[in-house]
Amino acid sequence: MALSLIGLGGCTLTSLDDLGPGATNASSTTGAGTGGASSSAAGQTTGGAGGTGGSAPLTLEYAAAIADCIYEDTPDPDACRDYYAKLWVDSAGGPSASQATHSYLRFDLDDKFDGLRIVDVRLEITVPNESGCNSGSSGRLWEVMPFIRDDLFNGLIPAVGMLGEAQGPVELGEVIAFSLPLHIVSPNGSIYLHIDPSGSDGVGYFNDMGLTPPKLIITPE
Repeated sequence: MALSLIGLGGCTLTSLDDLGPGATNASSTTGAGTGGASSSAAGQTTGGAGGTGGSAPLTLEYAAAIADCIYEDTPDPDACRDYYAKLWVDSAGGPSASQATHSYLRFDLDDKFDGLRIVDVRLEITVPNESGCNSGSSGRLWEVMPFIRDDLFNGLIPAVGMLGEAQGPVELGEVIAFSLPLHIVSPNGSIYLHIDPSGSDGVGYFNDMGLTPPKLIITPE
């Protein structure tokens, strides 16, 4: 069943390893949502003592509470998840070639960095090693208004502002990183993101059920 599901969309499974163990087995993140449903995400602390130069920077990693795609004209995150089995971004894709496909992410934060100075915030999303998932464009990253998963059935979420221009070509297996403004994070807050297409060559990323789910990385000091 998993093999036929992956093959339905724009990427073709090339290895059983590409399917991944699911979000609950991801070693680098905790608190991933199940099936795209909203959930709280707890930050995992990484880092430790370094060499003579001192300690390595503390980093906090958060799994996505929501990681879903929708078609622009007939929005349905369930249908997009079933069709692509990943986050898909395309100006003309999906069951109808005339529809643009957009991806949405929400990260729910805890208070582990409360009182600390944030020095870096970035989003990391990974392209599966599956034929067709690479692209001539990464898509553009936007901050959007707060949403829950049910809102995605109603269409595109209003934008707050662009956070990152398209990064150009992306290759199979590549990790795409978007740097985010430091003020976007707050203790016990949430971050709402939208990846929209910037070209007709669609790109696929692992969603929360993939081998390498999306993650938000916060570095305080």
